[in-house]
Amino acid sequence: SANSEVTQAGAQSTSSGATSNGSTTTSSGDAQTSGATNTASSSSGQTSSTATQSGTSGQATTSTTGNAGVTSSKTTTSTTSTSPTATCTSFYLDSFTGTTNNLGLSTGDDGTLKSYTRTGSGVSFVPYAGDHWYYEALKYDSNGNCGSPPPFYAYLVFTISGAGTAKLDIRPGCEGDYYVTSAFPVTSSATTYSVDIVALLGGSTALASNLYSVDWENFTLTSSSATWTLSGIYLLNDLAACGISATPII
Repeated sequence: SANSEVTQAGAQSTSSGATSNGSTTTSSGDAQTSGATNTASSSSGQTSSTATQSGTSGQATTSTTGNAGVTSSKTTTSTTSTSPTATCTSFYLDSFTGTTNNLGLSTGDDGTLKSYTRTGSGVSFVPYAGDHWYYEALKYDSNGNCGSPPPFYAYLVFTISGAGTAKLDIRPGCEGDYYVTSAFPVTSSATTYSVDIVALLGGSTALASNLYSVDWENFTLTSSSATWTLSGIYLLNDLAACGISATPII
């Protein structure tokens, strides 16, 4: 686990005015900006971090004495609103070591790929064109028993490379329908994609809270022998809060 805290103190300044033709102008101001605090911790594949940013306030007072001896003063105060607290919660779905993912559930191809190898940093595979897949179980074991789903997460993020296109399908429930994304391009340059799970499931948070499996499938190939790689599979609650920059698909 790791924790870090950064605080930036504000600044204060005062400046004296100038005297000309019997008049004197004096202005003073103070401004303070609180910094940002970030904390992060990791345990059992799950990471949570919090960032808080406050607003900025300032005050200025101006006094002027003219030739006639009349003094006037004006005070102005400005305050910006405080940003809401952003919290990232994420789950690293697969470390690609052993035969199960970080939920302790099965992964694999059901014999539908030419080959695949779990490398410790991802999975390398050579697909056939068409309805073939690589899957990650989210609530069933290798015997097909339907268990408890993982906690609710709004997004799925992954990084993929290869040669062609693919689709991703998410299945909620144990006997539910499959919800399939549009095809997305896969090239030799690794690309990070994000899927808004709730949007893909028709806006249903209830379905998104009861996920069964996720599959990468329906490959089209520009090379029948190219090796594809899949890595960095995360479930998370907020892309911005987690600092994720990804290409969205749905």
